[in-house]
Amino acid sequence: MQIRLKDNYVESYALVGGIEGGVEVSDLSTEALADFALHHTAYKLAEDGRTLALDADKRDADADAAALSALRTRRERECFTYINRGQLWYARLSAAQLAELSAWYIKWLDVTRTRVIPDRPSWLDEL
Repeated sequence: MQIRLKDNYVESYALVGGIEGGVEVSDLSTEALADFALHHTAYKLAEDGRTLALDADKRDADADAAALSALRTRRERECFTYINRGQLWYARLSAAQLAELSAWYIKWLDVTRTRVIPDRPSWLDEL
């Protein structure tokens, strides 16, 4: 197997054949190869220069960053389509609806901290 490195971590790899600028490394076990396929950017070249070592902290940090990115994407799709509407739409809402919408929006803004998806106001489907 050949790998290409970036800051001593695997950037890309080729299981068969070569890769331009690649470094030859020892093959991984079947179990390790399955994890490597999912988290290759969390593997780094070991000090011997021929084997790969998993950096579990980097794997966890990468997974956390991906989860936060997914939450941001979901917030954009599910929340901002309502929050970014114009004055004419907002003028149709009651004071109670405006208060509920504001609370829902604040919960969405906090979603990357709380990691809790807020319940959507049911009346949004009716408008």
